[in-house]
Formats: sequence, C-alpha cells, structure tokens
Amino acid sequence: MKKNALIIGATGATGKELLRELQNNDEINIIHVLHYRPISIENGTKVFEHTMPFEKLLDLRLEGIDCVFCCIGTTIKKAGTKERFAQIDRDFVIELGRWAKIMNVGSFHVISYLGADKNSSIFYNRVKGEMEEGLINLNLNRLYIYHPPILKAKRDEFRLGESIGNIVFALLSPLMIGTLSKYRPLDVKKMAKKMMQNAFKSDVGLHYVNSDEMYAVK
Repeated sequence: MKKNALIIGATGATGKELLRELQNNDEINIIHVLHYRPISIENGTKVFEHTMPFEKLLDLRLEGIDCVFCCIGTTIKKAGTKERFAQIDRDFVIELGRWAKIMNVGSFHVISYLGADKNSSIFYNRVKGEMEEGLINLNLNRLYIYHPPILKAKRDEFRLGESIGNIVFALLSPLMIGTLSKYRPLDVKKMAKKMMQNAFKSDVGLHYVNSDEMYAVK
C-alpha cells in the first residue's frame, strides 16, 4: 500500500535529500512539507507545501499521514539564545510527536545525535537527550531515533564546528577502527535513504538507528 508522508525541516541538508528520495519512490503517494515561514522549494506533482508557526503544530489539519519525518535542527548561534535553541530542537519536536500520536501516525522518524544524553553536562547533548525522552514517553506506534555522527553535506549555511570536524575526521578516518568507527563522518544521502527504508517497516515500538546501520546503506 502506498504511503503518505509529512516532512518538517525539508530545507535542511538531510531534509532535502529525504525529499528527493521520497519523490523518486513510487510507493510514496503524497508528500506534505511543513514550513514555519513561506519558502519556495523545488518539488514535484506529489509534494504539497504548508506554512504555519511551529508553536501551533497541534492545530495542523492533515489526515491520512502514514509516516512523519522530523529533520528540524539549528545551532545556538543561529537560534540566538540557548532557550530558543531548546525550543526548536526539543520542544517543537515533542509537540510534533504529540500531533502524530493524536493522528495515529504509523511511524515517526527523528534525527537526534550520537551523544544525546538527558544527563549530559554538555548543553547540546542534554537537549537532544531530553527531546528523545519526551518522544519516548508519548508511546508512539513506531518511533525511530537516528544517532548520526558528523554529517557530510552541502549546507546553505556555514557551520564552523561541523566543517572543522569533517576535515579532522577525514584525516583520522583510516585510523578509526573498532569502537571508533561509529564516529566516522556520514554522507547525508545514506542517512536519508535509511530513513525512507525504515518507513516501510512494520516493527512496532522504539528503534534506535545507529551509525553502523546508516554506513551500510547502498
């Protein structure tokens, strides 16, 4: 049976790749793309764009969604404050999860972080961990939490830390074996493809998707 999908964060690096994957998959019927401000994206005949404040996600009226892909994410610098960063990367994500629960969506897919930990002393990691806990507590039908390492992607914005990390890890990759192999930079295309593949699985409950599973995607 063909599926209807909803993407939030389709203008980001992973969201763009995921949108392309879904558009090229004949088993995807309709793709709804949600923005918080008017944005023109390159789309096809089965893509429908919607604009609304993320503070009002529970007011979203869309029926028949089979899978939700949450690709939103920012940086503290871009957000302006730690509070705004937490609102975007934690609160809005959990609110989208609540919407998916109310609408009985089949599967919910969210990009987190390899170091996510609600008890971490590192603010970024702690926010990601709190986001995960909030979603888990909703008892969604099928929840997929993706733990990527640093992503290799062409972004519209420059992220200094990510750029430096990619250079460093590119030099160290030949030495990263065993337990260190999970920290190798991951091509964002592999991650997007893995997210799409998981949308067609029927295993219920909570699923963590680690970097090894994403590296293995062909």
